[in-house]
Amino acid sequence: MREALLAAKFCGSGLGTVLIAVAVAVADRRRWRRALVLLMVVTTAAAAGAALKVVSGRERPSHLDQAAGTERQAFNGPAAGLREASFQSFPSGHTLAAFASATSLASFYPTARVLFFAVAGGAAVNRVVKHQHFLSDVVAGALLGYLVTFLVLRRPAVRRLWSTE
Repeated sequence: MREALLAAKFCGSGLGTVLIAVAVAVADRRRWRRALVLLMVVTTAAAAGAALKVVSGRERPSHLDQAAGTERQAFNGPAAGLREASFQSFPSGHTLAAFASATSLASFYPTARVLFFAVAGGAAVNRVVKHQHFLSDVVAGALLGYLVTFLVLRRPAVRRLWSTE
């Protein structure tokens, strides 16, 4: 189970996203532009998440080795968010990228959507189990990743890119 959660977390990383895009480009040569759309969507969602992380300045549960259940759940604002990475917990970036990828891939290949969202859910579970994020961090990451992707993919110019040959 630990290995499956680690693999799911990798899918939400930058390198994981690039490798998924390469796999899409190789597997679906007629629609290779889907790989570019995937990268564009995940980058857009990640930028929104990074901005929110800095603005919120939320302390990670693992900061200062706080025991599970005793963490401070403070939002410290941009001063803390700009100063130190341990104050950039909200939203979870891995979860956000995993759900942005899953939403994109589910739009491209609807028959496998359950698999894509299961992997994204595994990435979210990994972040909480590894004591890197609060549950609210991963929920916010999942919602933001889904919402940004949904809005970007609905744009007519972007839709034409990935839905035509």
